Amino acid sequence: MATKIRQSNIDPSVITGQTELTAVPANDDVQRKLLLGAPTVSSVSPTNVLSGDGTGNHTFTITGTDFDSGASANLVNDSGTTVNFDTVTRNSATQITGVIAKASLLNSGEPFDVTVTNGNGQSDTLENQINLDASPVFNTA
Repeated sequence: MATKIRQSNIDPSVITGQTELTAVPANDDVQRKLLLGAPTVSSVSPTNVLSGDGTGNHTFTITGTDFDSGASANLVNDSGTTVNFDTVTRNSATQITGVIAKASLLNSGEPFDVTVTNGNGQSDTLENQINLDASPVFNTA
């Protein structure tokens, strides 16, 4: 016969001489994926958008892994201010679509980071991913 463990049976004083683990797991740690439920952001498209006359919307496709059903996304400008998408749609565990008004990105401080946050509060950020009106870079032989 199996014995059930109940909350009333748990006594934290049984474990002594150990310190609480306070280290934050790295993105590739198995513990991070299994225990914490953290997403991983691998890319965003497009990475350069044109402001034009500032009307209309930009649509971004964010890809990665472990986006849970409560996942959301936002942008963070160069000064650390959050810039929220107008709509965020979790398409699957590996893709999120974010739509934002072009006017919301004007003079907002590029390059923008892309952050995905799961419903449990765990998040991942891909830094310096989106630029506004970036000029092409030419290499001369």
